[in-house]
Amino acid sequence: MASPSSRFDTIDVQRINVREPDGTLRLAIANHARIPGVIIGGKEYPNPNRTEAGMIFYNDQGDENGGLVFDGGLKNRVPANGGSLTFDRWRQDQTLQLVSLENGTDRRVGVQVNDRPDTTLTSPHSVAGMR
Repeated sequence: MASPSSRFDTIDVQRINVREPDGTLRLAIANHARIPGVIIGGKEYPNPNRTEAGMIFYNDQGDENGGLVFDGGLKNRVPANGGSLTFDRWRQDQTLQLVSLENGTDRRVGVQVNDRPDTTLTSPHSVAGMR
């Protein structure tokens, strides 16, 4: 049976969750206020470093797997801008990142490759660092 569909000219939302039929979260599209923290092993951990809006990608188990985030504007009367497309290691942080950052005259653009430890972000020392 076909699923019902709808057509809209404009949809105003703060967050959209895309889920598998079993409820597993696969994608979250959100504004800054509603963007999720880090989700690993079915638990959400606050991420004080996540100040952007954008899309967060999740793997088959619903763990964070990367994202496309952006922010910008005048901060302390200085132009600031940022964007990042990231790919994460299994239950870890970014391993590959396409990034563009600007803070006044300080600018950085490039591809960043990060080596991550074999421990997961949910190990005791890593969780403490996310708070």
